[in-house]
Amino acid sequence: MKIKEVETATGLTQKSIRLYEAKGLIEVARNADNDYRDYSEENVEKLKYIKLYRYLGFSIEEIKGILYDKNEALKSLREMIETIKDEKEKIDERDSICRKLIEKEMQFEKDELEAYLERVNLVETDEFKEFKKVVRDVGMTSTLEFIIQLMIGIAPIISLFINISYKKYNVLFVSAVMSIVGTVYLTFVIKNYLSQIKNRKIEQKEADKGWGQIIACIVVAFIVILVLAFSFESLVGILYSADSKKFVLAAFTNVISNYLMIIYFVLTSIFIALKIIGKFTGEDIFDWGFPRKTKVIIAVVFVFLSGGIFYFVTSNMVVVNEETIVVHSMFDPEGKEYKYSDIEVVKAGYNRKGEAYYTIAIGGKEYKLTHSFISNEKYEDTYDDIYALDKIIIKNGVKKETSHDNEEYQDLDKKYKNIFSKILDEK
Repeated sequence: MKIKEVETATGLTQKSIRLYEAKGLIEVARNADNDYRDYSEENVEKLKYIKLYRYLGFSIEEIKGILYDKNEALKSLREMIETIKDEKEKIDERDSICRKLIEKEMQFEKDELEAYLERVNLVETDEFKEFKKVVRDVGMTSTLEFIIQLMIGIAPIISLFINISYKKYNVLFVSAVMSIVGTVYLTFVIKNYLSQIKNRKIEQKEADKGWGQIIACIVVAFIVILVLAFSFESLVGILYSADSKKFVLAAFTNVISNYLMIIYFVLTSIFIALKIIGKFTGEDIFDWGFPRKTKVIIAVVFVFLSGGIFYFVTSNMVVVNEETIVVHSMFDPEGKEYKYSDIEVVKAGYNRKGEAYYTIAIGGKEYKLTHSFISNEKYEDTYDDIYALDKIIIKNGVKKETSHDNEEYQDLDKKYKNIFSKILDEK
């Protein structure tokens, strides 16, 4: 492309185009046949940006940094916004003085004139500029505050999934309502934080756009959590043949697996939601300026980490069937099979907090089955699966120790309490 064509495409003069080339803002190739400059589409696009940056008030040296360093570009743009804000305030102040002069027919009282001059002198001092910056920043939410607010909003959502996982259906309605409140709270927290960031980049009226998009993103994140949770449950069901008629239930062998799974799902969903919001608002809080290669490495690490979490959670599982009990672990994913005659003792009752427990001791270890992760679909209500298991336990003559101690502290619904009472009483 010749320089006249570039001039037409960009609206820049030939003198300006050559100046920007001389200053190193663009690199122009030479035609091998005649040694003339041969401008590329990339040169034209860069010149258009240079023209835009010049209009915004950047110097040639500043533009050079902007073009070749994304972090420097963002920093310079934010600084320019602060400069523009200061200029706007000065313009508003001048506009006010002009209107007052017209109103007073260009004749201030002496003390009024002195007051205006005092304001002008004050506004021009460095101390006043620093004071304005402090006032502007004092209302900004810090990253730590934002994280704490996120944790507060996420807490009821995590509680909902813990209650679902532990089959606490008697408190499910309240938990669901609280999770909705938490979701709405998260919407406001994230919107407020992004708006504050965006206020440094564009006018407030621009920052107020996208409410519907952001709410939609939070809803999407909530749906993603549900999809991930139930997809995971389905995968576990496939792994351990939960559709088999002889399958009773499967439970985690340690409490870490349950909480790790919930935290992973929630954080992954929040990350996805914030990434989507970043696309809509132009403010991606996870864009830390890493090169593409580093981003690929991070993505690969995340995939391996996700695989590790999935393996840890699914491998630490005790699977109960009508004839056998199989204990799986990280180091023995195929699991060790036991018969009901191998069970040393079954214990059932209430702990000091009034929480129901049903444990089996086998192979020298004790496993809590009260809060099964997945059970046979024919068991519809809470503790139906445990009740069915208890019948098998009794049928096989397994030693069973039960207690009604601390029963007064339990908060089970009457229906579920009756089922668990049957478990305690039948021997």
